Amino acid sequence: MDPSLSKNFKTSRGLNYHYYFSPAQDGKVTLFFAHGFPSNADSWHKQASFFRNLGYGVLVPDLLGYGGTDKPMDTESYRFKLMVVDMTEIFDHEKVEKLIAIGHDWGVGLVSRQANYYHDDARYVAFAFFAVAYQPPSPDFDIGAVNAMTQQLLGYETFGYWNFFAKDEDAAKIIQEHLESFYSLGFAADPTLWKDHFAPTGALKKWLLEDKKVDEIDEWAKDPQEFKLQTGHIEKNGVAAAFNWYKGFVDKVQMKDDAEIPKEKYVITKPTFFGAALKDVICLATLGKQIHTQLCPNTTVVDFETGHWVQNALPDKVNEELLKWVKSVAS
Repeated sequence: MDPSLSKNFKTSRGLNYHYYFSPAQDGKVTLFFAHGFPSNADSWHKQASFFRNLGYGVLVPDLLGYGGTDKPMDTESYRFKLMVVDMTEIFDHEKVEKLIAIGHDWGVGLVSRQANYYHDDARYVAFAFFAVAYQPPSPDFDIGAVNAMTQQLLGYETFGYWNFFAKDEDAAKIIQEHLESFYSLGFAADPTLWKDHFAPTGALKKWLLEDKKVDEIDEWAKDPQEFKLQTGHIEKNGVAAAFNWYKGFVDKVQMKDDAEIPKEKYVITKPTFFGAALKDVICLATLGKQIHTQLCPNTTVVDFETGHWVQNALPDKVNEELLKWVKSVAS
């Protein structure tokens, strides 16, 4: 990201957020990009520079627990209900009038709650989701039930690794001591390796403790500069704080707030975009498309022949399809 765009803002609850901001030109909309785990704002750098050069506003934060943003260790701080207010305060501070919120991975969770809590707010023009589909409120979410269901339907648990991140006291230390092994699997050229070595309960921990490496990482991650952008902040800060995004669901902290969201706000009536990662074996494109069919009546779905890291692996196509959609909803 362009260092000249780097800014900091302390929210009303005393948390400092680091973010990149470039104001919109000629009345164009501002694009808000929310990253996921274990990334930071730099995971969107190719989209941010592309849209900024076209005169669109861009606002790209290091989300709570990542990069240059504060890293509280209490899970309550990571309630979506609170973090969407943090973002709103930043939008107000930068005088953002019209925006499109775009998320990837856990950033989708944040953008989903922006869509729920600000259902009728004219500031929000539309919402876009990459790899992970729109996530409606889930007051009855239970990680054990989800893993049992996916084991039965797919033959493997999809979220078994959540327990490692949320419950294992040694998880952050193990990842830090085996970072090369962690990123080797995370950025594997063959996304199907996640079925056996990442997703199931105990599999990722075993992989790391044996310090395994894949034969080949994905093409985009072979670029040393690109790899450093995605991993450097973890080398410096670790992942312990970021695990709170998982703990919020495993420990049912988020569910309390979800239970208070009215059912009529589950459906997103504003335009949505789903960038489906067809080779993602954890965040399954088919299930994502079903969610958008049921709960997003004004949706655009685009298939991407890649694994989880859509905007990194296919930046040109992402930019092309996103621009086409942005023009159609924000003209």
